[in-house]
Amino acid sequence: MARDSPEKELPTNHSDSDAGVSRRSFLRLGASTAAIAGLGGLGAVSRASAQTLDAVEKGADPSGNEPINDVVSSLSSGDTMTFPSGEYLVSGNLEVPADNVTLSGTDATLRFADGGLRLSGSGWTFEGFEVDFSEQDSFSVNVLEGSDWTFGNVVFRGTRGAAGNNTLLSPRVPSGSSALMHDVYAHEGAAEPGESSGSKLMWSGSDMAGSLTIRRLWGEHWAENTTYLSDAPGSITFEDCFFRNTNVAGVRGAKDVVVRGSTFVKSGPIPVQPSLNGPGTGGAVMRGIWCNMSRSDGGQFVIEDNDFHYTSASSAGPMVSIDGPGESVKLSNNRFHSSFELSAVQGGGSTSVTGSGNEISGGATASGQGGMFTRTSGEAASATPPMPKPPKEGQTPGGDDGTAKKKDSAETDDSTVSTDGTTSTDGKTLTIAGDGDATTSATFTFAVSGTLEHLTPEDAVKQPGHGVDGTTATGDVWSGEEKYRFTGDVTDFQVDGPATVSLEGQQISVQELLSSTSSGSTSDGTTSDSLTNTIVVNGTGPETTYSFTVSGDLQKHETLGSQNAGDVVDGSTATGAVYGGVDAYRYSGELESIDLSGYAVVQLRDDN
Repeated sequence: MARDSPEKELPTNHSDSDAGVSRRSFLRLGASTAAIAGLGGLGAVSRASAQTLDAVEKGADPSGNEPINDVVSSLSSGDTMTFPSGEYLVSGNLEVPADNVTLSGTDATLRFADGGLRLSGSGWTFEGFEVDFSEQDSFSVNVLEGSDWTFGNVVFRGTRGAAGNNTLLSPRVPSGSSALMHDVYAHEGAAEPGESSGSKLMWSGSDMAGSLTIRRLWGEHWAENTTYLSDAPGSITFEDCFFRNTNVAGVRGAKDVVVRGSTFVKSGPIPVQPSLNGPGTGGAVMRGIWCNMSRSDGGQFVIEDNDFHYTSASSAGPMVSIDGPGESVKLSNNRFHSSFELSAVQGGGSTSVTGSGNEISGGATASGQGGMFTRTSGEAASATPPMPKPPKEGQTPGGDDGTAKKKDSAETDDSTVSTDGTTSTDGKTLTIAGDGDATTSATFTFAVSGTLEHLTPEDAVKQPGHGVDGTTATGDVWSGEEKYRFTGDVTDFQVDGPATVSLEGQQISVQELLSSTSSGSTSDGTTSDSLTNTIVVNGTGPETTYSFTVSGDLQKHETLGSQNAGDVVDGSTATGAVYGGVDAYRYSGELESIDLSGYAVVQLRDDN
């Protein structure tokens, strides 16, 4: 059961004529769709046209000497091309040649001596790449356009410098459609702090008219703007993103924008915007969020559960800036901290500003905002990124379109030191962190199938029954964290209270923790290696319920999609629901029937 992004816009004009299924086809289902099984059994439909291809086997040069454009252009609708670890040269622009094409890399670098990405069409996926522009003085805009696309697990290399006035990313989604960006790193930015550049991380105009979710975007050291979406008429949602020391605004938008679970940090100098449009248009000022409501009529800007942490006064603007006119801005449960006097929220004009549950600390001020803010001792906000650190060069980000799970590749040493001073290189590290509030705690108990050791000191006052007892640990966390090293699998995990769980430095849900450390066997002894087919249900709107039956064995996918108790596998039948996120299953045999009610894109994959 994936509960992600319920704000996505609803698809329109879908009918049963969309439901022809081949091995990489998609079912686009309107709310009135109830039973796809009535088509006579999906297993009987021809599924031979789409292919999963290895790029190197098809002639791509992993040493980076020969361009790969011709290899990619040979793909047909529904095909998947995988890129093993290596460096691949792109000549000019890289395009996807057909709809429903997937390009998927594993620590694969695309090196652009010139040109950029031109990804367009319907249903395409681009994931798992390092995109290297370091050979270019400037760069072309990377265009992401079309309907129902996914762009994720991507890290960009190379700063823009003073050359040109360019945009790294231009996402474009037509009205009535949706798209997803996730786990994207643009942390090298446009220029070094204090240097000048005319480049921004992201800009979209009138052709961004649909629904776009941006989940876990890392933006740092951008100059002309960071994300500039004030002219986009569509709905845009930022979730769990991180912006640090970046110019103009981390998020600049107008109507129908949601920013939640994200962190905005000002800890040092930022790049400078040159005078692009005449005298007085340059300079440097970092706002966290700019509600640029004067650029659009109507719509609501929602800001909820975010952290704003400012410790550098140089070029610091208001953490949230609001201009009008505009319909409304809602601020709820945000945290603002500044080590110097600074407005948490400034402006408003004729825009209605509402909300509650916001906290301020330090020099952060919120004059004129009534009961929307309360002052707290200590630091109300945290500067910790809500997403994994950027990967090392040559590696690509982990994660999927639900929750990132891959180990943080910025960690260079797998060894840990236990409390007795010995160093362990076996096993995995499990971290349970409190919510940062010294007045609240979470109690936890977990068990493993192998060895277990406590890596962090005990609390000053040890509670009865807390500690490590053989293969079981019991403890609590407040504002700090507890770390453990274990071998084998996590066989049980229970937590009561606000806490974050991380495996090998990577935040993970309890369900994902239990599945990711398991051996990959189903309850009847079937291994995932024998389940060579995958079905992915990608929600594109509010709740979509589903039920499907296969002719062979079935289990929840161990790494793709969410892991929730609400999704149930009973023999060869699965039932569940998605809320704008992803559920995935492995199975053998054929898909015999499927019933859906709501809005979803269903993808069938052959993992042979």
